[in-house]
Amino acid sequence: EPNKDLPELKFETASVIESPMSKDVYGLDAENIMIGWKYPGAKSEDAFVAEVAASVLYNGSAGLIDLNINQQQKVLGAYGMSYGRPDAGEFILMGNPKQGQTLEEVRDILLAEVAKLRNGEFDETVLSGTINNMKKELMRSLEDNGSRADMFVQSFINGTDWSDDVKSIERMQKVTKEDIMDWAGRYLGENNYAIVYKRMGEDRNVIKVTAPKITPIKSNRDKKSAFLEEITSTEVKPIEPSFIDYTTALEQFDVDGLNVLYVQNELNDLADLYYEFFTGTQDDPALRLASNYLSYLGTPTRSAEEIAREMYQLACSFQLRCGSAGSVISISGLSENLPAAMNIVEDLIYNAVPDESILANLKADMLKSRADAKLNQSRCFSALQRYVLYGPEFIDKVTLSNDEIMAITSEELIDKVRSLLGYQHEVLYYGPSSEKQLSELLKKHHRTGADLKPLEKTYTECIPTPSSKVYLAQYDAKQLYYLQYSNRGEKLDLEAEPYLDMYNEYFGGGMNAIVFQEMREARGLAYSSSARLMKPSHKDDSYMYYAF
Repeated sequence: EPNKDLPELKFETASVIESPMSKDVYGLDAENIMIGWKYPGAKSEDAFVAEVAASVLYNGSAGLIDLNINQQQKVLGAYGMSYGRPDAGEFILMGNPKQGQTLEEVRDILLAEVAKLRNGEFDETVLSGTINNMKKELMRSLEDNGSRADMFVQSFINGTDWSDDVKSIERMQKVTKEDIMDWAGRYLGENNYAIVYKRMGEDRNVIKVTAPKITPIKSNRDKKSAFLEEITSTEVKPIEPSFIDYTTALEQFDVDGLNVLYVQNELNDLADLYYEFFTGTQDDPALRLASNYLSYLGTPTRSAEEIAREMYQLACSFQLRCGSAGSVISISGLSENLPAAMNIVEDLIYNAVPDESILANLKADMLKSRADAKLNQSRCFSALQRYVLYGPEFIDKVTLSNDEIMAITSEELIDKVRSLLGYQHEVLYYGPSSEKQLSELLKKHHRTGADLKPLEKTYTECIPTPSSKVYLAQYDAKQLYYLQYSNRGEKLDLEAEPYLDMYNEYFGGGMNAIVFQEMREARGLAYSSSARLMKPSHKDDSYMYYAF
């Protein structure tokens, strides 16, 4: 029941933007821009149109920005999103420039795609694809209790009617091309936006303020509120833990020499299919570049744009992820469309057509991204962390030098991905199909070599810490990042697992844990802090203590 004694919240709505509002921000990070428009709050019908319009503009696959900017490599990277809030929504575009490209040029490229949205210069089939993908994401989120609970929370925060919220997909299905054009014309105008230019250099307009004195807060962990008393005094019937028995929880069988791990999805019509290969950048540092290059290519029968549109219409997606010790080809989406998606993915792998212009652009962008990463404090800290955990020899082993990037050819890269299907691999499946249906699906739609080459499973090992060492990476910032790491070679101990889980949750597991509350809430010594004993990733791995 809402508290009737709370004071009424009064605020002034920001003035209407009638001409572009521009702001320059300076700092050490690489240049980028952000453009924003505002639209009515979450209770408005316009908020539903905003979500569909945002997906038409950018959806990571077949939106206007995806196909006309990112796929054509016009900028280093461009993105877009709608962010609905109770009082007003934000429609945001972001872009990073290529080498030698100005922020103003990136701005004009982004605004040109917004103009296409206003003018209806987009394929109407993207609307049906958007609805299919929204259905897929809703089904995916409803598999998780946290997501289900959050739907209630967001409905409460936004003040919307729950009976409308549960019918959001049906309402979005009614959104037409004309609705989007009308919406974009009213809210994404030529001049009613704000833009922030993040430029390189020192900001000479910084106003110095005196830091206030921090008064330590005494924790009251020994006290209980009436609400807590009510919770703790509630009688709860004890429950018995249910442990997974992998001999019965999943099925294992062979299909044409491939080991298949199978679990049936009894919740909905979504399917996830993975091909796991025990080879990664430790064996071939060019694999990650090869997978990235493939995403820009087409085949003799389909252009890259057609592949993106078809996959989006099918409400399916695919990825080729390359880690240090393994690589995964994954295909996910609506189960009924999985065969068609498999055909598209394997057609691309086997029949990709090289494009030297795309590769030259990709190489240049990769070098620019590396240079940008060196300007970012978080990225520098992550690089230092990898150096400390794994050592310089490992980093050299999994990383292509700039000269190696420039020397590699299209044929070499395409062959690296294509040759993966000639190696032994595991198939993992979670979906509604039966074992028999899955076997038939794989036999019909998954092409592999006749004699698969064996691969031995390997693991990435962290370096032991027999003595104390300190590593520093200088970065001229107001905030510092600190990591404390210890690996004394202690191996997996199943008897200790429940105690370890309890310790990590109590001591360093989140915002309610001792480390965070003491370091940030009580003393104001850190913005973020955590500490935990990291578990081994495999049976021969070691425990690692990690404090940040």
